[in-house]
Amino acid sequence: MKQVYLLILSALITTATLAQQDNDSLLPKGRMDGVKAMKFKSAINDQEYVVLVKLPDSYNDTIKKTYPVVYALDAQWGFPALMDTRHELLYDNLIPELIFVGIAFTDNYFTNRNRDFTPTHTEFDSV
Repeated sequence: MKQVYLLILSALITTATLAQQDNDSLLPKGRMDGVKAMKFKSAINDQEYVVLVKLPDSYNDTIKKTYPVVYALDAQWGFPALMDTRHELLYDNLIPELIFVGIAFTDNYFTNRNRDFTPTHTEFDSV
């Protein structure tokens, strides 16, 4: 299998340190068929994240084909719904095959989300 996971992590946070985890324990509840999860700790902010990856069914058929990538934040909640939508749109041939990448927090949702998504300090910085 291609080393797409390392490439995606490098694109997200170039100095991340990978830690192997049980895939099922990292997945959000919902329809997550074929989704792989990896936990890693950022060397930039010393925080743990989970990256969820869903590859197209034809991904391993050839090394020459390229795929667009859809990145989703707040994946601990939104990724199952995104996978349901993906399934319906692919079934109706309304989208091409895509790689889906979700970025999730492992804990302290408000603090982590505020730090990562807000350009200034807010009341949630120390929550």
